[in-house]
Amino acid sequence: MKTIIYVLEKNNTPFYVGKTKNPKRRLQDHQLTYGKETIMKELDIIYSTKRDDWKPYEVAWIQIYKEWGYELTNGNKGGSGPIGWQTLEGKIIIGKKAVKNWYEKNKDKYKLHHAINSKNFREKNPDYMKQWHQDNKEKKKEYMKQYHLNKKLKNGK
Repeated sequence: MKTIIYVLEKNNTPFYVGKTKNPKRRLQDHQLTYGKETIMKELDIIYSTKRDDWKPYEVAWIQIYKEWGYELTNGNKGGSGPIGWQTLEGKIIIGKKAVKNWYEKNKDKYKLHHAINSKNFREKNPDYMKQWHQDNKEKKKEYMKQYHLNKKLKNGK
């Protein structure tokens, strides 16, 4: 197995140095985030997937690009994985906290949404729901268009 150290560029300007074992998939991930015009250039190939073997190369390339004056979006000096990398248990804890925080910020909207969508409300206010769907027809159409586009991009079709 091998590890590839790469640089991402947009408009011929380097902006991120990373490592991957699967450059094709990694580029697709980056293009979903940064746009299709993002390109990946190989900097080094290390014939190992052990962190101790590839980490010095990633750290060195990040330092080199910074010394050349490029403002990289890397959140660390290399070899640490993505910012906020967590175990599955850590991700679950963070996810639960995020849901709780979202609910605290949006509880009034959330309660209103559930009140409006309750069977009792719909039976008493049939015109309200009909009007809401008419008022939001274009928003829903645009949302569905984006949803299907994102789904196609993720599936590589």
